[in-house]
Amino acid sequence: MVTIIRYLCAILIGFSLGITVTHSSQDSKFTDDEAPFSILNDVLNSVSQFYVDDVDIAQLEMAAVEGILTSLDPYSDYLNKDDLAVFYDNSKGQYFGYGIEVSIKNDLLTIITPLANSPAAAAGIQAGDVIKKINNNPVTLAEVDKLLLSIKQSSNDGLPIELEIYRDNQSLLKRLLPANIMVASVTSTTVTEDTQLIKLHNFNEDTSQQFEAALEQLPITNKNIILDLRNNPGGLLREAISIADMFITEGTIVKTSGRFKYANREYIAQKNKVQHQQQLIVLINKGSASAAEVLAAALQENGRAKLIGQTSFGKGTVQSVLPSQPAGTALKLTTARYYTPNKNDIHDVGITPDIIVDPASKMENRSLATKITDPVIDMMLIEDKSLFKALEILNQQSNLIAVNN
Repeated sequence: MVTIIRYLCAILIGFSLGITVTHSSQDSKFTDDEAPFSILNDVLNSVSQFYVDDVDIAQLEMAAVEGILTSLDPYSDYLNKDDLAVFYDNSKGQYFGYGIEVSIKNDLLTIITPLANSPAAAAGIQAGDVIKKINNNPVTLAEVDKLLLSIKQSSNDGLPIELEIYRDNQSLLKRLLPANIMVASVTSTTVTEDTQLIKLHNFNEDTSQQFEAALEQLPITNKNIILDLRNNPGGLLREAISIADMFITEGTIVKTSGRFKYANREYIAQKNKVQHQQQLIVLINKGSASAAEVLAAALQENGRAKLIGQTSFGKGTVQSVLPSQPAGTALKLTTARYYTPNKNDIHDVGITPDIIVDPASKMENRSLATKITDPVIDMMLIEDKSLFKALEILNQQSNLIAVNN
């Protein structure tokens, strides 16, 4: 079952392995009688020769491939030439579509996150929304593949789609028209004279370079960084590791474990790199997934940052792109699981923040916000309870430091 709408959003993986897998007859683990493909080949041959109607064997082969990948997990997929081209565009932050990333969670088609500056974001779609109907067709596990393919075709044709979503015990209708979406991985906002809010929207090819550039532009007097990973669906694992390495002086960042040699890695902080010493707080929510969770867990479990917000999505697997046939196609295959520095498997569990903030809760006090002179930032704090809590904690820590000095 294809449960990631790759043509609507970023298809971003943990790491890409430029590996061509070949097997000689001497390396085979199976005899001719035991060969796992003998059944598949036999069925295809029989259908080709004896089925009552003419059949397209290529279509049958693709149906078999889809069936194989469906039996594995929601994140493994076959990428045809067009899909692969879209994938590489996505890794550069270029998208065409409606701007949502979805997955099957608890047997429901659930939105991981809307992409920033996308039709979905403009329509008010939120992380955690459940899609109940697509173009008035009920979403069921049996029909989801067919519905997602219809959305792909609508996107390719530039046609609108209508989603009926379920949120907070109510149904909402959202109409989306596909568009070109350019997503900057990193945006930075000055909140107070000594606090910078840096938001990571995803992890693309140059995200760590963009992040480093944002840090270099901070004034010397800047003491605090609030790293916003909310609604970040993930991306390239190496980029998350590079950013973690900017703040962690020693210890494990993440471990990966799989069945082949290169899937088993432990990524250790490099002591010879320049680490940034600002006080650090990380914001997460249920739209923080994959590489975003790797970064959040690394900073939390190494004692470098407190996490504030909601429990994250819970995607603890790594996908690799493996060249396939015909030339120019690929398999996006789950090849490893990742574990946090404390050896936690967060798949389908997520990361629990140090301080949980309910977005629907009332603001407890406004004493801190009244010190903000910028009306735009002041309004941001009124609406953003996690950001307000982060500033409140940083203010308390600064007062404590001042007293101790």
